[in-house]
Amino acid sequence: MSTRPRIALVGPNFFSYVDSIRLKLVKRGFVVESFDEKHNNSAIVKAAYRLGIYKIFNGRVRSYLDSIAESLISSRFDDVLLINTEAPDRIFVQRLVHAGLRVHIYMWDSTINKPGFLQYIDLLQGRASFDPNDCDKLGLKYIPLFAEDVFSSKLQGHLPQNDSIYDVSFCGTLHSNRAELLADINRFAEKNHLRISLLLYFHAKWMFVLKSIFISSNAKFISMISSKVFSKTQISDLFKKSRFVIDIPHPSQAGLTARTFEVLRSGSRLITFNSHATSLLPSSLIKRIHVIEQVKDLEKIDFIKSDSLESLSVEEDYYLSLDRFVDDILILILNQTTAKDMR
Repeated sequence: MSTRPRIALVGPNFFSYVDSIRLKLVKRGFVVESFDEKHNNSAIVKAAYRLGIYKIFNGRVRSYLDSIAESLISSRFDDVLLINTEAPDRIFVQRLVHAGLRVHIYMWDSTINKPGFLQYIDLLQGRASFDPNDCDKLGLKYIPLFAEDVFSSKLQGHLPQNDSIYDVSFCGTLHSNRAELLADINRFAEKNHLRISLLLYFHAKWMFVLKSIFISSNAKFISMISSKVFSKTQISDLFKKSRFVIDIPHPSQAGLTARTFEVLRSGSRLITFNSHATSLLPSSLIKRIHVIEQVKDLEKIDFIKSDSLESLSVEEDYYLSLDRFVDDILILILNQTTAKDMR
């Protein structure tokens, strides 16, 4: 292409993933801007979106979406990539399409968790998801997630070692059934004298305390919860100091989490409850992965005498990287057979 398209990203202001994608595209020479899909990011407003309250009382959302659409059209963007959105609706997408913009979507939640985009899926040009089941069911392109360069043991010059500070660790938001699983994992670690480290997040501590009244397993972690997002450097350092890292996906979700890629790219071993992990990742990475169905399966893992891991190959590191993800996204948007000439 002689002229590169102007690209707009519309998605959640969440852990800065969308901005990381934007920066990588800018480094490739594209004009890219990002727009927050939500009019407000307070804990209460986020909960209202998730509970569907704004579908009933949608005046504020309608006004905000209209303002984004007006900005996208007046700024003469060529392509709009909706990233894991739940706020945009058919009216919003239809307005962009009628104005001549090409609209695409990439989801890193399953339709079980975020089905909203199904109301306008027929209006989209590029359609992709991290969830292989949704891809098979809806005819979406499968694009796995990524780990940023800060996690790369190869780029950071970190060598996998057997004298890690922690035997097992976990970092994540305490949603769904995670507290219950982590309580069992913590008991397993104590019983087997394993060194364990947990970085636990919830968007508002008072909401977590309230939630603990109804879910007793949460109460154990109230003092450990942070309502401040952990930096990527903090998370990367934890993974590089850990022999094994636990990944707990959303229940009934087949897609590989970002944590999957971050753990593997850091050079650590992955323990995951996702039964699809070994079939969705390159075979060369399988030796680094332990799939479990329940916490008692941890007894099958030798946490102390595991063999040393070799450094990731260039190909493995690329597969796990944001660069590979952006290549896939550019193929989706530009409808090209390759995007490597866009580097």
